[in-house]
Amino acid sequence: MKSGKIEGSDVVSFAGLTTEIIAGDDGKVTVVRMTVTPKFGAPPHISYDEDKIFLVSAGTLRFTVQDSTFDVHAGECVAVKGGDVHGFVNPEQSDAIQMLVSTPARHHDFFRAMAASQSEKHAADRRGRFGICLPLFLPPGRDS
Repeated sequence: MKSGKIEGSDVVSFAGLTTEIIAGDDGKVTVVRMTVTPKFGAPPHISYDEDKIFLVSAGTLRFTVQDSTFDVHAGECVAVKGGDVHGFVNPEQSDAIQMLVSTPARHHDFFRAMAASQSEKHAADRRGRFGICLPLFLPPGRDS
Protein backbone atom coordinates (compact mmCIF):
# COMPACT_ATOMS: atom_id res chain seq x y z
CA MET A 1 0.00 0.00 0.00
CA LYS A 2 1.17 3.50 -0.78
CA SER A 3 0.44 6.51 1.40
CA GLY A 4 -1.73 9.25 -0.07
CA LYS A 5 -5.07 9.80 -1.72
CA ILE A 6 -6.62 6.67 -3.24
CA GLU A 7 -7.77 7.20 -6.80
CA GLY A 8 -8.92 5.01 -9.66
CA SER A 9 -10.76 2.30 -7.73
CA ASP A 10 -12.28 -0.60 -9.65
CA VAL A 11 -16.08 -0.83 -9.56
CA VAL A 12 -17.74 -4.20 -10.17
CA SER A 13 -21.38 -5.29 -10.04
CA PHE A 14 -23.25 -8.56 -9.63
CA ALA A 15 -26.43 -9.82 -7.93
CA GLY A 16 -27.72 -6.45 -6.71
CA LEU A 17 -24.33 -5.33 -5.36
CA THR A 18 -22.19 -2.54 -6.81
CA THR A 19 -18.79 -2.75 -5.18
CA GLU A 20 -15.98 -0.20 -5.27
CA ILE A 21 -12.69 -1.97 -4.55
CA ILE A 22 -10.65 0.54 -2.55
CA ALA A 23 -7.79 -1.67 -1.32
CA GLY A 24 -6.66 -5.26 -1.34
CA ASP A 25 -4.00 -5.83 -3.92
CA ASP A 26 -1.28 -5.46 -1.24
CA GLY A 27 -2.35 -8.76 0.36
CA LYS A 28 -2.93 -7.33 3.83
CA VAL A 29 -6.48 -5.99 3.97
CA THR A 30 -9.46 -5.70 1.64
CA VAL A 31 -11.52 -2.51 1.80
CA VAL A 32 -14.63 -2.18 -0.37
CA ARG A 33 -17.64 0.13 -0.47
CA MET A 34 -20.84 -1.71 -1.39
CA THR A 35 -24.12 -0.30 -2.61
CA VAL A 36 -26.82 -2.88 -1.89
CA THR A 37 -30.08 -2.55 -3.84
CA PRO A 38 -33.42 -3.28 -2.13
CA LYS A 39 -34.12 -6.98 -1.45
CA PHE A 40 -30.56 -8.01 -2.40
CA GLY A 41 -27.48 -8.83 -0.35
CA ALA A 42 -25.28 -11.81 0.45
CA PRO A 43 -26.95 -15.05 1.55
CA PRO A 44 -25.63 -16.66 4.73
CA HIS A 45 -22.19 -18.10 4.05
CA ILE A 46 -18.89 -18.89 5.73
CA SER A 47 -15.56 -17.24 4.93
CA TYR A 48 -13.29 -19.69 6.67
CA ASP A 49 -10.19 -17.61 7.33
CA GLU A 50 -11.25 -13.98 6.89
CA ASP A 51 -12.19 -11.67 9.75
CA LYS A 52 -14.58 -8.91 8.63
CA ILE A 53 -15.97 -5.61 9.83
CA PHE A 54 -19.02 -4.11 8.10
CA LEU A 55 -19.72 -0.37 8.62
CA VAL A 56 -23.16 0.72 7.37
CA SER A 57 -23.03 4.33 6.17
CA ALA A 58 -26.49 4.73 4.60
CA GLY A 59 -29.78 2.89 4.94
CA THR A 60 -30.40 -0.32 6.86
CA LEU A 61 -29.12 -3.86 6.33
CA ARG A 62 -30.51 -6.96 8.01
CA PHE A 63 -27.60 -9.15 9.09
CA THR A 64 -27.53 -12.77 10.09
CA VAL A 65 -24.49 -13.77 12.16
CA GLN A 66 -24.50 -17.33 13.42
CA ASP A 67 -28.00 -17.82 14.95
CA SER A 68 -28.87 -14.11 15.35
CA THR A 69 -30.63 -11.79 12.90
CA PHE A 70 -30.68 -8.04 13.52
CA ASP A 71 -30.99 -4.72 11.68
CA VAL A 72 -27.92 -2.51 11.33
CA HIS A 73 -28.54 1.18 10.63
CA ALA A 74 -26.33 3.96 9.26
CA GLY A 75 -23.46 4.59 11.67
CA GLU A 76 -23.50 1.06 13.14
CA CYS A 77 -21.00 -1.78 12.65
CA VAL A 78 -20.90 -5.58 12.64
CA ALA A 79 -17.88 -7.81 13.29
CA VAL A 80 -17.63 -11.34 11.88
CA LYS A 81 -14.91 -13.77 12.92
CA GLY A 82 -13.52 -16.12 10.26
CA GLY A 83 -15.55 -19.33 10.20
CA ASP A 84 -18.81 -17.76 11.44
CA VAL A 85 -21.94 -17.98 9.30
CA HIS A 86 -22.97 -14.51 8.15
CA GLY A 87 -24.99 -12.72 5.49
CA PHE A 88 -27.07 -9.61 4.92
CA VAL A 89 -30.00 -8.29 2.93
CA ASN A 90 -31.38 -4.82 2.29
CA PRO A 91 -34.99 -4.95 3.62
CA GLU A 92 -35.74 -1.32 2.69
CA GLN A 93 -37.08 0.36 -0.46
CA SER A 94 -33.89 2.36 -1.14
CA ASP A 95 -30.21 1.51 -1.54
CA ALA A 96 -28.01 0.84 1.48
CA ILE A 97 -24.27 1.53 1.53
CA GLN A 98 -21.64 -0.20 3.65
CA MET A 99 -17.88 -0.49 3.91
CA LEU A 100 -16.35 -3.93 4.30
CA VAL A 101 -12.89 -4.32 5.79
CA SER A 102 -11.55 -7.88 5.77
CA THR A 103 -8.26 -9.55 6.50
CA PRO A 104 -6.31 -11.21 5.07
CA ALA A 105 -6.89 -9.46 1.73
CA ARG A 106 -8.68 -11.73 -0.69
CA HIS A 107 -12.33 -10.72 -0.76
CA HIS A 108 -11.71 -8.02 -3.38
CA ASP A 109 -10.62 -10.75 -5.82
CA PHE A 110 -13.79 -12.70 -5.02
CA PHE A 111 -15.91 -9.66 -6.00
CA ARG A 112 -13.97 -9.28 -9.26
CA ALA A 113 -14.38 -12.97 -10.05
CA MET A 114 -18.11 -12.97 -9.31
CA ALA A 115 -18.66 -9.91 -11.50
CA ALA A 116 -16.77 -11.61 -14.32
CA SER A 117 -18.82 -14.82 -14.03
CA GLN A 118 -21.04 -15.54 -16.99
CA SER A 119 -22.95 -18.46 -15.47
CA GLU A 120 -23.98 -19.78 -12.04
CA LYS A 121 -21.68 -22.79 -12.52
CA HIS A 122 -18.68 -20.48 -12.91
CA ALA A 123 -19.83 -18.43 -9.91
CA ALA A 124 -19.99 -21.59 -7.77
CA ASP A 125 -16.47 -22.57 -8.88
CA ARG A 126 -15.15 -19.14 -7.89
CA ARG A 127 -16.80 -19.22 -4.45
CA GLY A 128 -14.93 -22.46 -3.68
CA ARG A 129 -11.63 -21.04 -4.92
CA PHE A 130 -11.90 -18.18 -2.43
CA GLY A 131 -12.70 -20.36 0.60
CA ILE A 132 -16.38 -19.42 0.77
CA CYS A 133 -19.11 -21.95 1.55
CA LEU A 134 -22.58 -20.83 0.40
CA PRO A 135 -25.50 -22.78 1.94
CA LEU A 136 -28.58 -23.27 -0.22
CA PHE A 137 -30.96 -20.87 1.53
CA LEU A 138 -31.73 -17.16 1.35
CA PRO A 139 -31.19 -14.53 4.06
CA PRO A 140 -34.18 -13.33 6.07
CA GLY A 141 -36.32 -10.88 4.12
CA ARG A 142 -35.31 -12.27 0.72
CA ASP A 143 -37.95 -14.70 -0.54
CA SER A 144 -36.96 -14.90 -4.21
